[in-house]
Amino acid sequence: MACPVRIRSDGSPAAPLAFIQSLVRRTSGEPGRLRGRRVLLLLVLLAMLNAFDLTCTIAVRYHGMFQEANPIARPLMDRPALMVLFKVSLVSFAAAIFFTYRTRRVVELACWCVCVLYVVLAFLWMHQLHWLSVLQHTVH
Repeated sequence: MACPVRIRSDGSPAAPLAFIQSLVRRTSGEPGRLRGRRVLLLLVLLAMLNAFDLTCTIAVRYHGMFQEANPIARPLMDRPALMVLFKVSLVSFAAAIFFTYRTRRVVELACWCVCVLYVVLAFLWMHQLHWLSVLQHTVH
């Protein structure tokens, strides 16, 4: 069964344009307030997950068992204060943009995607930290 596509008077499909517009349109009223609250909670979660990632990165790097994959952050790894400043600045900048446009669907979707990625990263960190502790106990 074919998907119905509305055709505008000029002959172009209206559905993709309407879908994109619905993503970036500001939602007003109660749905907008609820979306804004969800985005705010996601930003708090994002800050917590980012702090966990930063703590793990610096701790593992301190023990010499880590090579930073990010080419921008790699030179900062030997200077933890600069690494913290870089990471906090980057996350704060993104959070400010997300907060400014918090009532838009695309921003909520983006926050969910970033949080899911950071949750996956947190599980990877926990897995790596578990194996590093196992290795340390077998060596000592």
